[in-house]
Amino acid sequence: MLIQFSVENFRVFETRQTFSMGADTNTNRKEPKLVSDTGFAIAPLAHHNACIFGPNGAGKSSLVEAIYLMIRFIRESFLAEPTDLIETAQFAFSRNSQSEPTVFEIVFINGDTLCEYGFAVTPDRVQEEWLIEYPKDKSGHSIVFTRDYDTTKPNSYKWYFNPKYFDSEHDIWKKSTRPNALFLSTGVRFNLEILIKVYNWITKNIIFLNINSNNSLRRQTARLLADEKWKKKILKYFFRLDVEIEDITVEEIKHFERSMVASLPISMKEKYRDEQESRKKYEVYFVRKDEQRDSVSLPLSEESAGIQVMFDIAGQLLSAIEKGLTVVVDEVNLGLHPLVFREIVSMFDNVEHAHSSAQLIFTSHDITMSESECIDKDQVWFINKESNYSSNLYSYSECTDTSELPFHKKYFFGHFGGIPQIA
Repeated sequence: MLIQFSVENFRVFETRQTFSMGADTNTNRKEPKLVSDTGFAIAPLAHHNACIFGPNGAGKSSLVEAIYLMIRFIRESFLAEPTDLIETAQFAFSRNSQSEPTVFEIVFINGDTLCEYGFAVTPDRVQEEWLIEYPKDKSGHSIVFTRDYDTTKPNSYKWYFNPKYFDSEHDIWKKSTRPNALFLSTGVRFNLEILIKVYNWITKNIIFLNINSNNSLRRQTARLLADEKWKKKILKYFFRLDVEIEDITVEEIKHFERSMVASLPISMKEKYRDEQESRKKYEVYFVRKDEQRDSVSLPLSEESAGIQVMFDIAGQLLSAIEKGLTVVVDEVNLGLHPLVFREIVSMFDNVEHAHSSAQLIFTSHDITMSESECIDKDQVWFINKESNYSSNLYSYSECTDTSELPFHKKYFFGHFGGIPQIA
C-alpha cells in the first residue's frame, strides 16, 4: 500500500509537501472496517481512498505529475544517454529554487516491510539517493543504501551499502551508475534482490488512469471480456452502478491482412504482431431485452457519454481491486453522476470485493465526495495557492472546524482555503 509521497521544489511546490494515505488513529472509519491495519508502528492504519481539492492552477495535476515523473525516472534513468539531462521542473518564482534540487520520496508497504525510497536531482545529476526499510512489528529501521554527491570531486559520490543486503561487489555498481541515473534503476540490472523488490513495487503497483486515453482503456476492458470470470465481474460492476444489461459482446475490428504478416521476414514478424496487438480495435455491444424478451444489441458508441466512461475505466479499476494496486486519477468523474462516482470510490472500501491493499487517489472539484459517509476528514486534502505563486498541500483534519455549517458551505465560504479567490 502507498503510505506517503513527498515532493519539493517541483512546479508549484517550492517547499516540501507531503501527501499521506495514513489514517488518524481516531478516524471514524475503523468500524465498519474501512481502513487497513498495517502492523507498522509508524503507520498503523492506512486508507483505501483519498481526494484532493483545489482551485484551477493550484497544483492538483502537478502532484499527480510528480508521482508519474518519479516513477518514469525510476523506470527509464538507466536507459538514458550519458549526456542526457534529467527532466525536472523547479519552482520558477524563486531564484534560489533554480539552483536547488527537486526531491521525490515515497513510503509504501511491500509485504512485511515498510520501505522509504527517495532521491534529489538537478538537471545534470542525481544529488542524493536513499533506501530505508522498517521491519513489521519491530522497532528501529535499516538503512539499505545511501548515495550523496561529493562536491569535492567531479562526478563522484559518497556511498553506503548495508552488508546485511549486499555482498562485496560495490565497485562495479558504483562505476556503472552514471551521474544522471539512479542506483535503484542500475542495481536492478545486476539482479540485486532487495532493489528488484522496491523497483517492481514502485513501477508496477501504482497505475494512472487517464480518462483522455479512452481508446487504450476501452481496449483493456474489451480484452478482459474474453475471460468468462472477468465478464461476470464487469456485468456485476454495471449492475452495481445501476446500468441494466443482460450481456456485453465484443467483436475485433480487423484492420490488417494476415497474408501481409506471412510475407514478412521472420525477424520482423514478432515485432509487427506486437505492434498490431497494441493497435487492435474492438466494437463493443451492450445487450438488453426488449418487451418481447428478445435480445437487442446496441453499440457502446450509442450509449451515453457517462456509460462509455464507466466501460472504459472498468478494466483498470477492477484489475486494481483484484490485484491490490494503487490507482491515481486526475479528474476521473467527468461525465459521471456524483452518486455513481461515490459508488466507485466505495468499491475500494468493500472488504468483500476489494483486495486489502487496493487504493484510489483522485483529484476533483466535486465536493459531495467529502461527505463523511463516503470519506473521513483525514482522507480529504486541499491545495492552496499562496501570494508568491507557491502552493501548500494539507489535510482537512489539520483545519480548525468549529462551524456547524455543512461541509460544502464551509468550503465555498473559504473556511479551509483551496478555492479560487474570485472578486
